[in-house]
Amino acid sequence: MDNGWVRNAASWLERATTDRFGRLYPARVAILPPGTQQVDDPELPFSAGNPNDERMSDEQVALLSRLLLSVGGAGQAVTAALYAGFLRADELPRERDGSQWDPAWMDVYSLRFAVVQGALGELIPASSLERWGPWIELSYLWADDGSWGLTSPPDLAFSQLGGSEELIASALATPGLHAVPWPE
Repeated sequence: MDNGWVRNAASWLERATTDRFGRLYPARVAILPPGTQQVDDPELPFSAGNPNDERMSDEQVALLSRLLLSVGGAGQAVTAALYAGFLRADELPRERDGSQWDPAWMDVYSLRFAVVQGALGELIPASSLERWGPWIELSYLWADDGSWGLTSPPDLAFSQLGGSEELIASALATPGLHAVPWPE
């Protein structure tokens, strides 16, 4: 495995986790699953009764997937970090649609992730859910060219999309996505 790729992925994950995209992207929005609302907390401005139960609806996943594909196309090079905290490396499926894959394993703030590279069309939220099911969550997805990034950290009741002003305007204008400006 390319050690440079692993170092870049680890660096991006650390910055995205500690900075909440503040310096990574010029603009950002929160995508709120059903049951999530804005609260007066500068650290975690969105909350739900039980964040473990709050996931994007199927409609939101489909809309977000279409939005990301419209930006980079199905062939755009991306990196994905899948939360797999309850799995050991030998328990993670080694085959994906007939293809073998060997993720890099990373621990970020005591959370365990399987990190893979691929094309956006293979790793968009809709296809990730189909391939790995609900026990292996797509937590981070970012374009390798740095143009956009998506976070859906474990145990938080929202997702965050960062990118260009145009991408964020498109997200805000997408009915049914439930994107709201990130509070500054």
